[in-house]
Amino acid sequence: MSNGWINDPVTRGTFVRRAAGAAGAIYLAAPAARAFGAAGTRSGLAMKPLKTTAKNPADLKFRFMNQIDGVPFYQRVNTGIMAAAKDLGIGDAKMTGPSRVDSSLQVGVVESWITQGVDVIAVSSTDPAAMTPTINKAIKAGITVLSWDVDAPDSKRLGFVDYWDPIKGPQTLWDVFMKALGSKRGEYAFITPALTSTTHAGWLNAMKAYQLAKFPDMKLIATEANGGDQTKAVTQAKQIIQAHPKLVGIVSIDAGGTPGIAQATKELGVTGKIVTTGLSTPSQMKPFVKSGLVPEFVLWDPAETGYLTTVIAFELLNGRSVTDGESLKVSSTVTRAIPIRKLKGHGNALEALQGPALVFNKSNIDKFGF
Repeated sequence: MSNGWINDPVTRGTFVRRAAGAAGAIYLAAPAARAFGAAGTRSGLAMKPLKTTAKNPADLKFRFMNQIDGVPFYQRVNTGIMAAAKDLGIGDAKMTGPSRVDSSLQVGVVESWITQGVDVIAVSSTDPAAMTPTINKAIKAGITVLSWDVDAPDSKRLGFVDYWDPIKGPQTLWDVFMKALGSKRGEYAFITPALTSTTHAGWLNAMKAYQLAKFPDMKLIATEANGGDQTKAVTQAKQIIQAHPKLVGIVSIDAGGTPGIAQATKELGVTGKIVTTGLSTPSQMKPFVKSGLVPEFVLWDPAETGYLTTVIAFELLNGRSVTDGESLKVSSTVTRAIPIRKLKGHGNALEALQGPALVFNKSNIDKFGF
């Protein structure tokens, strides 16, 4: 990618000024050592670099692994990756993933990236345990490795870029579910992308703990994995609804699963009787929200995830730590203070939190173009 930056290694201050000029906005650079600025109270936690590259940005190769290629959610993530790569002058940035949720296919591609000697690998692991040895191999080879979307917390990756607070975010989704239920109480079920995902399991556990503490008259009766397949989620939801007459609702934490469970209630004619909500994109959920079938659902902007992951990887690759509370760009025009936290139960493993959850409904869904 050629944009006139090739012979000028990018510092934080340079990036801020150039990105601002490209966007027609004004950003004031802080002192050179911390050109992204400071914000909020800091814990002192920091993601630390593995090494410092001697390459110019145009010579760098960044590779991103998703869980299933071609779905709207990951397409939106890729929009952010490409925007950050352009702003930073990264010469070669690509995202790919298997045609189905399959950890062995993921591992095979990441192994090929290690052989190719890419500079950065950012991976969303369908099966973190299966991916961990390959991540550790990449680190040993001197490759900067991050997790995003789904973490491999027991690997040697340098950090995890998480969408939201892993406790407060799921609680927000549960509150949306309870709001839609109103006074109804009874049995409910979860749909998740993969039972092997430690990240998604953490979100489900956070909702279950919140439910037990605040809503003891609700009862979890099933957790099904749809493998990111919307059609499979339709079938699973129908089976759950038909097998459990006391069911009052289903919550999906898969972007394809959420429209799938809504479609199931429509096809079974139980709209209004069975409440559904979850995580998904506005484009996938718009017909269900507009019709009133799903009053509200939750997500974040996946493009910000792609952008922020690229920025953090770039900082680490250039020998700069990313510190708790530091202001980093999450898009070409938006800067945010990013918390860095320890992952409970995983030693010194760190995660960066992208931001709060967004709640979508009839009043705002048309404002989002993804």
